[in-house]
Amino acid sequence: ATLKPALPDEYVEALATLQDRAAPRSFAEVTAVLRQELNFHGDMAGPDSPFSSFEEQPIGSASLAQVHRATLHDGRQVAVKVQHMDIRGVL
Repeated sequence: ATLKPALPDEYVEALATLQDRAAPRSFAEVTAVLRQELNFHGDMAGPDSPFSSFEEQPIGSASLAQVHRATLHDGRQVAVKVQHMDIRGVL
């Protein structure tokens, strides 16, 4: 929306897909980010992990991050937002 006055419509439409429809990153990248941020080194869904289950397929992906469904050990279902590795230095 903020680009509309400055750019032709075809550019605005192409850039808009980056906001909420970007290709998801690999599960290896997701696990690397979470292991570093949450300070654990085991499986994504195991006794050393904060999660009893973690869905490999994201429910959404955008230019800055993606979101995965997970379940905590106490049974609560949560959405886990994982920032893309290469975005860290930009923000």
